[in-house]
Amino acid sequence: MFLEAGGLVVDKPWASIDEQINILTRRGLLDAGDYRRELSTVGYYRLSGYSYPLRQIAPSYSPQRRLDHFVLGARMGHVVELYEFDERLRLAVWQALCKLEVCLRVDVGHVLGEIDPFIHLDLERIWPSGAMNHRAAFFTQKLTQTQSRSTEDFVKHYNQTHDGRLPVWVVTEILEFGQLVTLFSLAPFEQRRRIADKYLARADELESWMRTVNFVRNICAHHARLWNRRLVIRPLVKHRRNDQTLSAVTHSSGRMYTALVLTAFLLRRGNFTAEIQAISDVLDSFPTEIPGVDLTHIGASPSWKQDPIWTINS
Repeated sequence: MFLEAGGLVVDKPWASIDEQINILTRRGLLDAGDYRRELSTVGYYRLSGYSYPLRQIAPSYSPQRRLDHFVLGARMGHVVELYEFDERLRLAVWQALCKLEVCLRVDVGHVLGEIDPFIHLDLERIWPSGAMNHRAAFFTQKLTQTQSRSTEDFVKHYNQTHDGRLPVWVVTEILEFGQLVTLFSLAPFEQRRRIADKYLARADELESWMRTVNFVRNICAHHARLWNRRLVIRPLVKHRRNDQTLSAVTHSSGRMYTALVLTAFLLRRGNFTAEIQAISDVLDSFPTEIPGVDLTHIGASPSWKQDPIWTINS
């Protein structure tokens, strides 16, 4: 049935909680009526992202398509377990990324400040033409807006006593993380290489990993779903390494497990072992009795616990 809403055709009309329970029950999801509270506080639509892998797969259909009906034995309790697992994972990852983000801010500000405290005001000269020049000009424009909106006391101090000229190690404290990635990408190659060396990466790899971190950070900040999420851009892993801590990335196919492994790899450089262990513990808490659903859905192998990245004292 189609409804008219503000001139738009809507084929999924509003449904009360009772109607939502009836829809789920008709589609074969057991015990939906026992989770009225979750439907009221988490929401039918948000929970649908966790019920999706419990839906039947259409036979003889390529690419793979899910039907509306659920597999035999699927329960609303399974959906809520997946949601609660994802919530634990999101909180552990967020706490880890907070540590990592501060480290990266310090690294960029410290290394760039050594060659010129105001290098961020001279990026268009470093990149005098082409796409990088346009990126530098846009960064300068965004930085001006960020600084003018800032309510930080230290920014007000520089505005009043230093003509608003913030040293780069101060600027890195007010940038959005995405802007920090842009500043890193616009830095001279030697400084990018020095920062990347700390993280056992090439400069282009680290830039790619920082963009992946920013993508995951934004998911966490908006309380969105990490579970079963694909990465928008698959991060670069090109450098040959003697250690095997990134070996798991090669088989995770751009799924969320790739981002978790890269996060743990970067955290190792700051010796943030507690945060790595917390992520590993959450992965290990994955509910094991959900039909047809396991950690391979996020790109982990069945033997993920043997991946070297989770061995803290290796």
